[in-house]
Amino acid sequence: MENHQLPYTTQPPATGAAGGAPVPGVPGPPPVPHHHLLQQQQAQLQAFWAYQRQEAERASASDFKNHQLPLARIKKIMKADEDVRMISAEAPVLFAKACELFILELTIR
Repeated sequence: MENHQLPYTTQPPATGAAGGAPVPGVPGPPPVPHHHLLQQQQAQLQAFWAYQRQEAERASASDFKNHQLPLARIKKIMKADEDVRMISAEAPVLFAKACELFILELTIR
């Protein structure tokens, strides 16, 4: 019987089996410019906060009527603290906005 090469042969890994040392003659992945990525992320965060600041300054009373997070649940979490007796109407709204900004910043990072 003849020795035929299979059409789905696998390539050897680019690193050696023992310890992940690079194989001579096989180029590794290109270096990642971490410094450039950090600068880009910082620029995105600065633009994000500048935009959010402008939106907060332009906000009217009617803008606070639409909420991304459920105010009843936020109020329930606030009341879970034994030291909290009464919660003003503005506190859950402000806390919801703070949570929304926190979540938005996390998605950028």
